[in-house]
Amino acid sequence: MDATQLVALVTPVTLVVVYAMIGWVAEVIFAAVTEGTITNRGFLAGPYCPIYGFGALGMTALLGPVADNPLLVFLGAMVVASLLELVTGWALEKIFHRRWWDYSDRPFNVGGYICLSFSLMWGVAGILLMEVLHPAITRLLAWLNPWVVLIGLGIVVAVMLVDLAATVSAALKLDGQLKALKEADDRLRASTDVVSTRIGRDALDFKEKADADLTRLKEHGDETRQRMEAKLSRTTRRQLRAFPRLRSTSYPDQLDRLRAEHGEPAPAGARRDAR
Repeated sequence: MDATQLVALVTPVTLVVVYAMIGWVAEVIFAAVTEGTITNRGFLAGPYCPIYGFGALGMTALLGPVADNPLLVFLGAMVVASLLELVTGWALEKIFHRRWWDYSDRPFNVGGYICLSFSLMWGVAGILLMEVLHPAITRLLAWLNPWVVLIGLGIVVAVMLVDLAATVSAALKLDGQLKALKEADDRLRASTDVVSTRIGRDALDFKEKADADLTRLKEHGDETRQRMEAKLSRTTRRQLRAFPRLRSTSYPDQLDRLRAEHGEPAPAGARRDAR
């Protein structure tokens, strides 16, 4: 099998990578225009958003037979992208107990994962993809030296896999840290209730000892939070900076506290975030 045949064999992977990078650029531009900030908008650390890559691959594969019918392309792109966004959002929440985007405040949304306005936008994007972008990308890949394509693809895929492993590991680790913070908070709250009850029962006789107990408990809670803060990975710190409205569905208060300690605002409202 020669290089040209290998390129043809791995074309789906190539398209995922290319459109993942284009999607990342689109997300950065979208954030710059709507929010006035330039930031890495991807779930991963690198300049790529895999959901765009798989979405574009699905559109080009499924909508090719109707590419000459703009209405069918529009409707098909809406369905493909919306289903992918729905499944991805649901899976991310179930695995990591966090939401990277939330459309709950928009009309005609489904569980906050998808909404009509963005589904319409995906339909328009599908027409642009099929009419303009995909033909241009196909011509470019055919023009490039096949070995350039293969070597470049191999490097980028390797980097993406390492990036994915590091990001997933950091996300799972953060969930464990948030759980530990929640348990520390619960222990502090329970102990505080006990001490408060003792103060009420024994009044001044135990007040001095109770105050000392409360001080020790608070110091222990502060030490626990400081240990969790110190152990935050670089990937987690990046996501806290990049996605100020990232929400934890299991430990919202603890995530907000970590975010505040980084000088980031607490989540407010709903918007698109990571892809």
